[in-house]
Amino acid sequence: MLRPFHPSNYDTVIFDLGQVIVDLNGKAVIERLQAKSFQADVDYKDLIVSSPLLQQYETGKIAGREFRQGMRDLLELALSDEEFDEIWNLMLEKIPVERLELMKALGKDYQTMILSNTNAIHERKFDEMVGELVPGALMKDFVHHAYYSHDMGYRKPDPDIYSVLLKNHQLVPERTVFLDDRSDNIESAKSLGIEAIQVQYPDQIFEILNAHE
Repeated sequence: MLRPFHPSNYDTVIFDLGQVIVDLNGKAVIERLQAKSFQADVDYKDLIVSSPLLQQYETGKIAGREFRQGMRDLLELALSDEEFDEIWNLMLEKIPVERLELMKALGKDYQTMILSNTNAIHERKFDEMVGELVPGALMKDFVHHAYYSHDMGYRKPDPDIYSVLLKNHQLVPERTVFLDDRSDNIESAKSLGIEAIQVQYPDQIFEILNAHE
């Protein structure tokens, strides 16, 4: 059972981005790719998910130019870099400013962090989206520390990605809360003793953190 959120129980709150802070729309990406294709029977979602390209890009193993070209070859689509990035960024649907404000407010009583599987194309886009809501701001400005998989060389649910945060900041796992939408990421964090909570619907973080008054 989740203990009340009070500084005496917890020191650190860690946020995932996708479906926790940022609303995602993977369907929009697939629909746009299909609209560009002459092949009606291609399952673009399966191609992307099963390819090692995404994991390589999101752990910094390959550069953006290699990722784009690899995806163009895989999907058999003639897209410019600009067209590809536009379609790829359809994944990022919306960032409600209230969620940014929540992270900022929590920072008064807790150490706050972001831990996200992401990539350089998406980082530029969500920073742009944040800047439209709060001029001059980046996503990382709303927490004390932001960790992105493509900078770290690890990707959730690899336990090593959580170990980096625990070691870098001398975190006590049972005094650390992690909010993520994926069950595999949650279970991996729990295996290290972190109090991990699955976010299952939009804005649930407000209910989870409601005791932070």
